[in-house]
Amino acid sequence: MTRNILIIAVAFSLTLFACNSKGSKADNDFDVSVASPELKEQKPKVLFDKAHKNHHKIETTYKPFATLISNDGCIVNSTGKPIDQALLSGTDIFIIATAMGKKDPGDKPPFSQSEIEQLEQWVTNGGSLLLVTEHFPFGLAMKPVFDRIGVQVHNGYTEDTLLTNKEGVADALLFTKANGSLNATHPILDNVERLNTFTGSSVKGDSTWTPLLIFTPDAQNYNVKVEVTEKGGDIITNVSYADFYSANGYAQGICKQYGKGKIVVLAESAFLTAQFDRNGNKFGMNLPNQDNKQFVLNLIRWLAKK
Repeated sequence: MTRNILIIAVAFSLTLFACNSKGSKADNDFDVSVASPELKEQKPKVLFDKAHKNHHKIETTYKPFATLISNDGCIVNSTGKPIDQALLSGTDIFIIATAMGKKDPGDKPPFSQSEIEQLEQWVTNGGSLLLVTEHFPFGLAMKPVFDRIGVQVHNGYTEDTLLTNKEGVADALLFTKANGSLNATHPILDNVERLNTFTGSSVKGDSTWTPLLIFTPDAQNYNVKVEVTEKGGDIITNVSYADFYSANGYAQGICKQYGKGKIVVLAESAFLTAQFDRNGNKFGMNLPNQDNKQFVLNLIRWLAKK
């Protein structure tokens, strides 16, 4: 999610910059213009969730994302209200990005059963849903939503040494059509040859789901060991990464026609926006020599198309 995560470290506090909005900021100078807007006539209504302790918000780190799709013709708003049919009525695309648990380390999900049921019903009836998760603890917090739609989510982080970006981009994975890690047959990947993602995790669906960002057979899912202690009224969560298992069959992005609606699930969040880390380094779609910006446009256009 952020470039500051050196997740291979033996242990780190959950309050590290990786999960702290103070550690990164939006690159509001990034070029979010759209030469040929495709959604100006349709004007799809996009609603961005901020009711579930979401790390990313369109007013902060996801502002470049929100401005880009607005320039393509979307009407973008955010909401701090619980999910129900009244909220979703009139919404074309609902986005939940990096929801966090009610308490650390995320094992108390922020979603009620009613919210999950009504969200699935809305998608089944024709709504479009974008779910964006991350490395620990986001997968654990969002797991009930994934369980409902039949998606497995890894709650640690995922490493693929064969996709490591070797062009001086720290902690990035480089997915390309040339190496077969991008699905060349899906419209979300039209005119997308190279994508950088930044750490993140992995998800897996059954054969009805289409993989978009595909790991190599060497990919590994690293598990977490969590220790929660209280000190002077503060809750300190230490996370260590140790054992791992094969991530073969997992992906960092999948999609599906779900009833009359559509769902896209992504297991990394930074690549959809443009940010600076705390040292002033760019990470996200503001990096050169990549097609992350085109991916975002394709993604929303696919979800908007009925």
